[in-house]
Order: sequence, then C-alpha cells, then structure tokens
Amino acid sequence: MAVTVTWDTWLSDQEIEQQFDATTRFCLIHEPPNEPGGGTAYGYQAEILDRGFTFMDQMMTTYRNVQFLTKWWHPKMKDYDNVAFYPGGSFLFLQPQFPNRPLNLPIHYNKTVECMVSGGTKRINRILAGYWLAKHMPKEKLLSNWQEVSELHEVVEVINRSPYYKKSHIKHKRFLPTTFIPRPAGTQAERILHLFLNHQVPNYHNRSFVCMVPESVGVELGCILTEKTIKAFAGKNFLLSLGNYKVNELLKDLGFETFDHLLDNSHLDLQDRYGMTICGLENNKELMCDFDRLQTAYHENIQMIEHNYNLATNSNSLIYKYKKEIQLLREMKKYLIDDSGELACNDLACETFEGLWT
Repeated sequence: MAVTVTWDTWLSDQEIEQQFDATTRFCLIHEPPNEPGGGTAYGYQAEILDRGFTFMDQMMTTYRNVQFLTKWWHPKMKDYDNVAFYPGGSFLFLQPQFPNRPLNLPIHYNKTVECMVSGGTKRINRILAGYWLAKHMPKEKLLSNWQEVSELHEVVEVINRSPYYKKSHIKHKRFLPTTFIPRPAGTQAERILHLFLNHQVPNYHNRSFVCMVPESVGVELGCILTEKTIKAFAGKNFLLSLGNYKVNELLKDLGFETFDHLLDNSHLDLQDRYGMTICGLENNKELMCDFDRLQTAYHENIQMIEHNYNLATNSNSLIYKYKKEIQLLREMKKYLIDDSGELACNDLACETFEGLWT
C-alpha cells in the first residue's frame, strides 16, 4: 500500500491494483504499460487487442480521487480530470537546464545519406520496421543503429489481423542486422547523453535527412515520448514516427513542426498496429529513397528545422511547459519508496529540475 503508487512494467495488473488503498493520493506511470510476454506481448496479443478499454483507463476511472501522472498517453485521457501527461527526463535531456548538459552540441548540415533508423529493445514496430527496411531500403540509403529483432513469429497475430498486410511488404528471414552500440557505464542520463554526442550525432544524425523512430511502444494503443524522438529534432532531421499512435498531436501541442506537408503521417491515426508502422514506411517510400528531393526539401524547410532544434535544445521552454507537472512530480517523489527505502523509479524518469521554482 502506498501514498504514491508506481506503475512498473514488471508488475502484473493484479500487483499494480494491490498497491492502491484509501491512503493512495498519486500514481506515477513512468514507463509504457506493463504487458506480459516481453516487448511484443507474445502470447497475449489477442487478449490485449480484443479489449476495448485498457487496464490503465480502468484504473484512472475507478480511482478518481487519485492523481495520475503518466508518460503513456492517448487522446481519450484528456477527458480524465485526474490525469496529467509528463514525458519525463528522457525527453527533456537536451534542455539547457538539464544537469551536465554541454553548452554546445556538435550538430552540422553535412547530409550524405537519405535516412537513419535507431532501435534497441524488441518491440512490435521494430520487428516490422526491421523486416520492411531490409527488403525495401537500399543499404547505401540507410544508416541503422539497430538491434537485430528477427522474431517475426511474435507479431503473427498483429499481421493476421491487419487489413493493410500484403505479401510484398516483408520477406521471411530478411531483416536488419545488429549495428547497435551498447550503452557505456554511468547513470541512465549520462549514458544517453554520451551515446548521442559521441556516436549518434556524428555517425547518424549529422549524415541523414530523415530519422525514423520506432518508439518504445507495445500493444496497448497509445504513444510515448522519449529521448529517441527528441534526438531527431536535436539532430536536425525530419522525424518519421513509426507505431506511435497520434504522437504528432502531442508534438504539435508542444510547438514542434511535424512536416505534414512533406511526410505522409496518416499512419499515426490508424489503430491497426501493423498499419501504424508499415503504412508509414510504404506511404513515404519514394521520398525516403530520393536524395535530391530530400536535399531540396531540407533547404526549403531549414527555418522549421532550426525551430525544432532550438525548441529541443536551446530554450528550456519544454521544462516551463511542464512546470505544473514537474512540481506535481516533486510532491509525488516524497512518497516514492520501495521496500528498501529507495526511490522506486529511475532518476532520469524522476528528474524534477531542482532549483527551478523554489
């Protein structure tokens, strides 16, 4: 039982609900929804896809007197007066106020390749993207910071249910190989920052126009913002989100340009998990392979690209946008303890920018 409940990914629905009692005031959801079966909910996909009301929504509507602060989002949550969205420190790690962020970022415009993609932990959207890219994207047009995800059998339920599936989309046993660089030692924030500045910027972001981002989403319908998304803006790339339901609505609310006049982002409005990834790739395939068109579009949209870069890295405006949520998180942190008396979630997720608004 807890004043502040933490919605941890390794807990079952029953274990989460058992934390709530009459003393519970807050619930912090600092990760995607807990889903059995690993990053793809393998073996449980049908159960999750068939329920129209998520367990998270059920708890939010049942415990109306509890204030939820969530990193996981879908538009219906706007109707809940006890729910606030906060992306967490991983999305804000390049804001100037973030601890230990360098003053200057090594970003330049020397684009030589059409696209880049980055993905680590196994997810449905990453498996699908890895197969599609291996078949349709010429190697010389793609930079991949990728963890091999060959388990196509784990997404068969998603494929079989999709009205968008075509045999031409993917080929069995043909997927992107591993090129992923393991994170170095240090805190989570230190590892993310080190990799971005010393590996991802010079080898991927600086060299490519389009950054494809299959975010850390599962089967539950919703979206999330992490360092993967903000890196595309900080790297001065066009962002193509994959499998992240209605994420562009959130980004536009924050002031980011999503380049809907250039990219076809209609796949992000689909509720079909296969279509949210594969349709995004299919609908933008010609653009993604056309260096001259991308180069022209890049120069034509340079002011908007700079706007996204400044919003992501220079202004601290995102921190001030979430001032109320950060102050709420400070209050919630007072009660965030586990059995050993330690913080019950990682420091990056619980970053509250101490020193501001005190």
